[in-house]
Amino acid sequence: MTWKMCMERYAGDDRVSSLILVKYKGGSAANVILYEKEGGCWKPILSGKGCVGKNGIGKQKEGDGKTPSGIYTVLQAFGICPDPGAKISYLQVSEDHYWCSDAEYYNQLIDINQCPHQCRGEHLIDYQGLYDYGLFLDYNRECELGRGSAIFMHCLGEKNYTAGCIAVPRSLMKEIIKKIEKNTKICIEET
Repeated sequence: MTWKMCMERYAGDDRVSSLILVKYKGGSAANVILYEKEGGCWKPILSGKGCVGKNGIGKQKEGDGKTPSGIYTVLQAFGICPDPGAKISYLQVSEDHYWCSDAEYYNQLIDINQCPHQCRGEHLIDYQGLYDYGLFLDYNRECELGRGSAIFMHCLGEKNYTAGCIAVPRSLMKEIIKKIEKNTKICIEET
C-alpha cells in the first residue's frame, strides 16, 4: 500500500485521528511524520529523522534485523520514565515487566507477578534510554513463533539502526506519545 493509499484509507474512518508515517529512505534511515486528522484531511504536526532495522524493512523472521513493512495499530504507550501526559493508556515499566520470547508467551507483555516463569525475553527496564518512552505495536498479534517479536517504536540510541523497531529522538518520541489518540495507525513503507 502506498502512502497516499494509506492516508486515503483512514481519512474517512472516524475511529482513526492520528497516523504515523515511517518513510523508509534506504539502509536504516527513515523519516517519521505524525499526522492528525482535521476535517477529514491529514495535517502533519510533528516530524523528524528516525531509523529502522539494520537490514532495512520487510521483516520475514525473528532476528533478521528488518523492520516489518505494512500498517499496524498502536496498542499502548510505555516507558521507564513517568507518563509525559499521554492521551492513550501508558504503562510505566517496572522490574516485573518483560516482552516475552518464550514459546508459551511469545510476543506478549508479561508481568512476572501475574504470570510467574523464567522469562527469556526483553526485560524492559534494562533498556534505559531506548525505552524511556515508546509505543507497543500490534505486529504479530497472532504470536506466531519465529515470525518476530518486540517490534516497538522507541527512543533512538547510540546506533543509527535497530534490531527491527522504529527509533526516533527522545524528544520526538515524548511528543508523539503526548499527541496520539486511541486507534493510531503506523504505516511503514518505502518511499
